[in-house]
Amino acid sequence: MRKSSKVGKLTNVKKSYYQLNSSLEALLQAYLLKNIDPDQFDIFLKNAPFLAWIKNETGKYLYINKNFDQTSPRAPQPLEEAQKILLLNELENPRRADDERVMNFQEILRAIHHVTAISGKTLSFLTVKFPLIDSNNGKAVGAISIDISEQEIFEEILQELQIRNQQLASQEKALTNMNNELVQMNNSLVASNQELQISKKQLEQANSDLANKNYELDTIVYKISHDIRSPLASILGIVNLIQKEIDPDNFNLYINHIEERALRLDNFVRNMLDFAKINNNLSDAVAIDFQNIISNCFNELSFQKGFDRIQKTVVVNLNGRVFYSDPLKIQIIFSNLISNAIKYQNYYIGENKLEIRIMVKGSSLLIKVNDNGIGIAKKHIAKVIHMFYRATDKSEGSGLGLYIVHQTVNKLNGKLTITSEANKGSQVKIALPLNA
Repeated sequence: MRKSSKVGKLTNVKKSYYQLNSSLEALLQAYLLKNIDPDQFDIFLKNAPFLAWIKNETGKYLYINKNFDQTSPRAPQPLEEAQKILLLNELENPRRADDERVMNFQEILRAIHHVTAISGKTLSFLTVKFPLIDSNNGKAVGAISIDISEQEIFEEILQELQIRNQQLASQEKALTNMNNELVQMNNSLVASNQELQISKKQLEQANSDLANKNYELDTIVYKISHDIRSPLASILGIVNLIQKEIDPDNFNLYINHIEERALRLDNFVRNMLDFAKINNNLSDAVAIDFQNIISNCFNELSFQKGFDRIQKTVVVNLNGRVFYSDPLKIQIIFSNLISNAIKYQNYYIGENKLEIRIMVKGSSLLIKVNDNGIGIAKKHIAKVIHMFYRATDKSEGSGLGLYIVHQTVNKLNGKLTITSEANKGSQVKIALPLNA
């Protein structure tokens, strides 16, 4: 058998029991002073769910609220096993030191006793001892002891639950931190993936641009070898005919043929120069003088066949605004559009017209170039902006004019729109962002 005791902090339930104890203390004191009927007192306490006893200063038990076996006065029959153990412990030690302290110092002693039953189960009792005075003014000790095992088990469970709750809270915090780290890692992965996707698209675009450049280069090499060699071969052939010609009256005819081939060659070289310029030129934006640029284009193209047959109209109205851009690119646009209007004019009508209008509309600068030339069949309109594409065989164009215009407009972040009808003429509309 093991027994131990401790004095500790009391729970709210125990404090409630102490409040009940003060009433029982008064009751025991009244019994000891014979101020209450002993029979009624015994009836009141004998079936109470706790042990109660009174002991005098000599260690004699003046009252115990349980009946004792006649053969074993120290073994109360109605008691549970653990209560027997607790009471026997009291009976075997009639002059306990804690009793002396209660009687001498007139103080209340509160203690928790743990006892082990034969079954091995450990039970706990809360015992309160208080000083009493007998009828002869002698010192005595009153005691009440109640089983609090279930309460202590509850407190242990509660304490364990609190510990587990703290552990779970720590685990939850750790999981939250891990989750935050995972979220950050996921965000980093998403950002990295987005960067990779952007890099992939940029690489794909670069590869596509490179493939287009290679295609353009291959096409240019072929066209140069054909469109330069062909006029040169014609010129050399005409020169050979001149050398063999006897009649001087035929020289002017040969010279006209040479001039025609030379102009064709010059036009091709000029287009190739424009193509090189739009890809390599990095000029700063300056205020554009449209009248001056268009006038320069007319001067450069004045020797082109059919130039004098076209009636030209130029209207510039910027509403006081100033347009800033790359002057070379603007000149390339007008030079090619004017050249096309001259080259593809309709020689079967009485008067050919070229009208250029430049205006401001909202946040854009609009350029409209209209002519009444041979026009473009509907099936060719979407293709005329491709390199070396020719929509007609009626003229010896290089197939670069509208391609160069389209590329130049793209370089200026603008938009090109072509509308046309065969044998009625064409309209080229260009929208460029207007500087603030």
